[in-house]
Amino acid sequence: MKTVLGPYPPPYAGTELVVREEFEELGGNTFLIGTSVIPIELDDRILIRRNRFAINGPSLIYHIMRRRKYITSISAHFATTFGYIAHLAKKWFEIPYTVTCHGTDALINLKRKPHSYFTKKALQGADRVYAVSESIKDAVLTAGIPEDVIEIKQRDVGKAFSGRKIKKKKQVIFVGSVHHIKGVDILLAAFAEFSKKNKTYNLKIVGRIIDPSYLKLLKNLAEELGISDKVHFVGEMPHDHLPKYLNESALFVMPSRSEGYGRALDEALTCGLPAVATNVGGLPELAKGRNCIIVESELPGQMAAAMQRAIGGRGHK
Repeated sequence: MKTVLGPYPPPYAGTELVVREEFEELGGNTFLIGTSVIPIELDDRILIRRNRFAINGPSLIYHIMRRRKYITSISAHFATTFGYIAHLAKKWFEIPYTVTCHGTDALINLKRKPHSYFTKKALQGADRVYAVSESIKDAVLTAGIPEDVIEIKQRDVGKAFSGRKIKKKKQVIFVGSVHHIKGVDILLAAFAEFSKKNKTYNLKIVGRIIDPSYLKLLKNLAEELGISDKVHFVGEMPHDHLPKYLNESALFVMPSRSEGYGRALDEALTCGLPAVATNVGGLPELAKGRNCIIVESELPGQMAAAMQRAIGGRGHK
């Protein structure tokens, strides 16, 4: 029995969605072991309540151990945590595994301790390593993993994300976790500059609040920049609601400081939105040949100018 190991929605973030899609595609004779905000135990899955890795790790190993006679292989997602659990399962129970790197695990965790130890163990023990972008593959290579073990694996965002005839609003949209690494503060500064020529535009920020203190910083920043009445923090929403929000928007912006693949950017571009994204991780390769302007990270002035070009260069009073 093949077992998928990883985080599961909710929340509706990139890795969680990939885990759900893989589990559903594999269908019968597949088991799921993972974490979620909503714990559940059914015939085909066991999801424990999402918590710190030090707490979740032993529980995940326990559930693998209980089913070790029936598990033929493990498909683990996110090397630092679930990949390391799969590494232990192979070491203790001789279960082969693959691991998919989604971004932070390869681009950041390989460079910092103690995360690098767990990440390298997961990569070195895997029978196959999947990377969701070329930049992640390059990062995995620096860990000494042979190139013939690594494979680029990207997923289609699906038919739900296609252009629809919905009346457009004068709205800029961001979709992603509200976290420092996603660069939402950079976007606020850029939007404040953009608003000087586009006074009727609003900014909609859609995504899970990771750090309440960062959200407070963002709200204070919006107040200081004089745009608090134009910035709307929507919070997280079910993934199937997202196409409507994207299709009614005029522009998508991804201001990330680090990004593995950029699923939200792919979804926005598939919907037909013009986009602005930063030159980090897998975003440039995802944007290549599509209606997306790439700018350097940490430069809100450059981002604001790109946003202006993306909507056609004209101001909207």
